[in-house]
Amino acid sequence: MFNWFFGRQNESNVNEELVKKIVLELEAKKIEREIALKEAFLEREKAYNLARKRELFPWAFTTSLFLSLVSISSYIQHKNIIHLLPMGVITGYLTYQAHDAFGNKEEIIIKNASQLLEDDESRIISFIPITIEEINKRKNQNESDYF
Repeated sequence: MFNWFFGRQNESNVNEELVKKIVLELEAKKIEREIALKEAFLEREKAYNLARKRELFPWAFTTSLFLSLVSISSYIQHKNIIHLLPMGVITGYLTYQAHDAFGNKEEIIIKNASQLLEDDESRIISFIPITIEEINKRKNQNESDYF
């Protein structure tokens, strides 16, 4: 009779372990799906932003062209070279917008960010959490600096 009782108990332990294993697998799949969904949303958002920048570029170009023509006509009318100064700003703005819409700006940013994270000397972001002792130490140091 005890064998039967203990045998059932072992059987329920096996069932509990099986249930735990299944639950862990389901949670892992759920997390993988959430990550994939988030990546898909990020890709869609990047595509939307790029399409938006490309749609806005002709407006920026025509406005810049109009302002350039106004600056040139003002220079011709007043014979003052200072009236051409907006051309430098317009050129810089227009080239930035063109690089943002049609260039490889995202790739450059990602490349620079990965280089910063790989360099130990130029580590900007610390992934180590700040402890309470460090906070108290900084607080005491700031108080001693003021007094």
